[in-house]
Amino acid sequence: PGAVVVSDLAITTIGLQIAGQALRFERITFNSNNNVSAGSSVEFVNSIFSNAGNDALNILGDAAVVLENCTLTDNDTGVRVGATGSVQILNSIITGNTTADLVGVPLAAVSYSLTGDAGFTGSNGNIGGNPLFVAPQSGNYHLQPNSPAIDAGDPLSDFSLEPPSGVGRINMGRYGNTAEAAVVPVDADGDGLSDPVAAGLGTDPLNGDTDGEGL
Repeated sequence: PGAVVVSDLAITTIGLQIAGQALRFERITFNSNNNVSAGSSVEFVNSIFSNAGNDALNILGDAAVVLENCTLTDNDTGVRVGATGSVQILNSIITGNTTADLVGVPLAAVSYSLTGDAGFTGSNGNIGGNPLFVAPQSGNYHLQPNSPAIDAGDPLSDFSLEPPSGVGRINMGRYGNTAEAAVVPVDADGDGLSDPVAAGLGTDPLNGDTDGEGL
């Protein structure tokens, strides 16, 4: 049988216990401390973990967890893994957590993600820095157009659901490979006007001579 899919929910609770085989959470907003029980196998995709007073995600016993295109920020701790647990983190943003972003997580388990933990940046496609969320204070974790997490995910990951981009690569974080993914405005002719702005003004976005004076 396939995975049991839970999708499109906002979960606010204290000490949520997640247990089961082949569970998949999609497009979930977690405002809670989440524990994944021993023996469980769980995927989290395109989800946000924020405002947890303890661990946003605590992987207990031999639980196995996959995080793909998730954002974990504004928690006490991002991800904590026990001695026999396992986690794989891809295309995610894990930064801005008060005590720690990653605890007990091996270096090889994190790839093409933005994290505030300097021990991971510079390896496996991981980067650091400010992700430049639009309005984190109000829970808006979309990316600003100048975010370093745009077009910075795994080059092999599907990005077909994102708006057209000049780079053609998935974004990191909750909105990667979704219609809500941020894009860097393309200025194909280098005239200082992004292509959408140039088109809106009735000028040719491929022609840098915006005023038609021949220069």
